[in-house]
Amino acid sequence: MNEKENIRLLASFLIAGALIAGILWSLGRFVSPKQTNNQLPDSGSINASSNDNMSLGEEIFITKNKSTEKAEGSKAFAKGDFATAVKQFTASLNKNRNDPETLIYLNNANAELNKSNTKPIKVGVILTLGTVDQAEETLRGLAQAQDALNNSRDKINGAWLQLQIAAISNFRDTQAIENINRQLIDDPNILALVGFARDPSIYNDRQLVMVSTGNLNSRQSFQGQNYVFYATPSPDTFSDKLAEYIVKRTGIKNIAICKDSSAQQTQDRSREPSVSRETLIKLHQDSIKSSKYEGKVTDTNCDFGDSTPISDILRRAKTDGAEGLLLFPSYRSINNPNSKFFEFIRENKKQGELPLFGSQNMYNSRMLKYGRENLNKMVLAVPWHRDANPDNPFSTEASRLWGGEVSPRTAIVYDALQAIITGLRKDSTREGLQKTLSQPNFVAFGAAGRIKFSPDGVRDREGGVFLVRVEPCTSGRGCDPNAQLRFDLIKN
Repeated sequence: MNEKENIRLLASFLIAGALIAGILWSLGRFVSPKQTNNQLPDSGSINASSNDNMSLGEEIFITKNKSTEKAEGSKAFAKGDFATAVKQFTASLNKNRNDPETLIYLNNANAELNKSNTKPIKVGVILTLGTVDQAEETLRGLAQAQDALNNSRDKINGAWLQLQIAAISNFRDTQAIENINRQLIDDPNILALVGFARDPSIYNDRQLVMVSTGNLNSRQSFQGQNYVFYATPSPDTFSDKLAEYIVKRTGIKNIAICKDSSAQQTQDRSREPSVSRETLIKLHQDSIKSSKYEGKVTDTNCDFGDSTPISDILRRAKTDGAEGLLLFPSYRSINNPNSKFFEFIRENKKQGELPLFGSQNMYNSRMLKYGRENLNKMVLAVPWHRDANPDNPFSTEASRLWGGEVSPRTAIVYDALQAIITGLRKDSTREGLQKTLSQPNFVAFGAAGRIKFSPDGVRDREGGVFLVRVEPCTSGRGCDPNAQLRFDLIKN
């Protein structure tokens, strides 16, 4: 990849979910409190054409199951009648507690009612309206962190936290993103942003902290981008973790990398920022073949998106010496139970079941539902798992708030806001927050554990790289009811 391509990649951003990874924004839904089909939202799910795509409570973006009380609360908020807004938003949550947008707006309205004591602290949120599931997963992480802070005695210098939501319906609409960034940066009351860094330089130039929920910092330097921090480790950290497991722990020395070239990646990426599939593949190839592990990658053209019969692709991989398969399916393949990807893993089981490994976007409930027993023992490197930090209250509190388990996307967004909250406790100015997050001794704690940034603003490996394996259910927790499988944490 040449220098121009690298620059274009950085400019086009997401893990992580990724996982990620960044990846975070390529993370799919794992177990959502209320399951939906995760197809593109219709007009009854998301409002992508509000007045200015900005809202503290006066605009509603998530219109799925919108109650009369939520609508009335939003109208009252727009009029400045915050007491009525609190009453109506509370009534709406009593009907549907699994509505993070309403919880955010309730907190924002309460902040207005209490600002006579201390002026609210405001943080901006860039929300991608890809699918309704993904938007709600993002809002759950934000709402949980905000609600916990505002209901505690340990507020930020006694101030309530408000979240200013800035919604983007199409990540490829560069003009819309530029306009939204300008509005957020020009608002002196906004002290930081959570979202994604399409163009990191803009935040550095205007000295506004952005904690990005995705990370493209794969072996590339962001020298001079002092105001952008990343809530997940870099993508090459995930590829290194998986390579170590494949070569060192399983003893597999030769692996075939399989992808899906049939999907139009530009359409996939228009939903939200993500690391390109080709970049992820190259990172995994480099990690496996590095002098650190000395593994091999076959020359097999393992592409379950071309016209070659699936059975022939697998036989060819085995002939080339493959002892395992590293999979990189497209977003569309994962969402289609009849895709050639799922045909591929079914054929793999039929032919003798080579061990399976995969990318972060496979860490979701659809994989278990559609893949079933054909995915048994598959291993992924991911940014969060509910059992990684058993003493962490995040999962318990999430279950109480939303009525079920949450996704990695929710956990990483929560961590991004937790880093900002921790920093603002020490200094609630734009410049002071940047200096605090940049200090070598800065530490915050989130859903995925410790949050600590490198000099380049990248979260360290200790706080957010875990291995999971598909296993039969031994209890109801995390179990997919259709497949009777779940992702279990692999302990070191």
